Amino acid sequence: IGVKYATGPWALGVMAIAGENEGSTANDPSEDEVLGIKGAVAYKLAPGVEANATIMYADYELEDGKVAAGADGDQSGIAGIVGIKLGF
Repeated sequence: IGVKYATGPWALGVMAIAGENEGSTANDPSEDEVLGIKGAVAYKLAPGVEANATIMYADYELEDGKVAAGADGDQSGIAGIVGIKLGF
């Protein structure tokens, strides 16, 4: 699901995704789970020139049966992007 709002030279957006894969191993009735969230902002500097920034977060959790002994089945991370978009 996502939403974007623009007013004047500014644009803001937020998106989220969530899902699960239930009982995908024969010996474990638990489930894989994923969650992702993204936020972005953009500003039109001039016709055809836009500055933008995005930040993202993701979290993935493996079923217990898929995780090797002593390993952590939970993974998460944060990433960011900053850029200039040119259109001509």
